[in-house]
Amino acid sequence: MFHDGCSSSIAATRCARSLVRLGRASLLVLSLAMLVTGCTSFYPVDITTPDGLRVVDTGDFVRVVTTSGAEHEFEVTHVEPREIDGEGAHYTAAQVQTLERREHDVAESVGLTAGIAATTYVVIVVVALVAVSAVIG
Repeated sequence: MFHDGCSSSIAATRCARSLVRLGRASLLVLSLAMLVTGCTSFYPVDITTPDGLRVVDTGDFVRVVTTSGAEHEFEVTHVEPREIDGEGAHYTAAQVQTLERREHDVAESVGLTAGIAATTYVVIVVVALVAVSAVIG
């Protein structure tokens, strides 16, 4: 037979362990999801080389800023040194002021995932402590 304080302690311990297990599972799923999706950023490419606009490849996602200041983001479907096409867009080298390619940013992905994971872990610990305190009384 358990003393009232002892049974409360056992219940609080079980509650806290369950919350920690749930938290770990949630943290793992969240971390994997963040790493898989990752972060991307646009990086400028040099179009003044002899390759011209061909510094990007078919399938790349790019941002074009034209000489008139208009911006257009699209997936490249065709590229030549003097022209680039994609998703209803067609630009000649003379129309392109800057060209940026979207790239996966590993450092940003890892940093964001670590920050979210740490915050989630702290919240789980605080919730577990509050739950234990409530059960113990």
